[in-house]
Amino acid sequence: MLTLLDSRRNLFVASDEEAMVARAAAARLESIGTADGCIPNGGVYVRGGDGEIALDARAVGLIDGVLAAVGAGRALAIVPESDEFTVEQAAAFLGIGRDEFAALLAQDAIPHYLVGTRCRVLKSDLVAWQRQDSVRDAVLADAREVLFPEPRRFGAA
Repeated sequence: MLTLLDSRRNLFVASDEEAMVARAAAARLESIGTADGCIPNGGVYVRGGDGEIALDARAVGLIDGVLAAVGAGRALAIVPESDEFTVEQAAAFLGIGRDEFAALLAQDAIPHYLVGTRCRVLKSDLVAWQRQDSVRDAVLADAREVLFPEPRRFGAA
């Protein structure tokens, strides 16, 4: 069963059964969101034992994103709302291991600073690094395609 995460366990990986339930729920949420009777801004009404609530499009998108990630078997981490992350939180935010993140810090690839003896990283710096990294990956993928095209079978046109 999916539980809220606490400071001792900051990463959630769904079981196969939870992933299957999440995929089914995401598909159902998508079909409800596109059906007649949804609220005008793309949200939905949710009924439970205690009544009915309206979820706006942003809330539906958030829930759908979580369900899609769980359904795909991706790990989820809860990170603080603050703009300052610890090394562990920053690594979870980027979806990499602590050691890999520490290596990036050692190379000064991501700006960071110390609070006493503890390293801190700003969320804006992580987002900027991610954006830069995704652009670099796209350029490298294009270059690979040009430099190393798929081999053709002998005699193929």
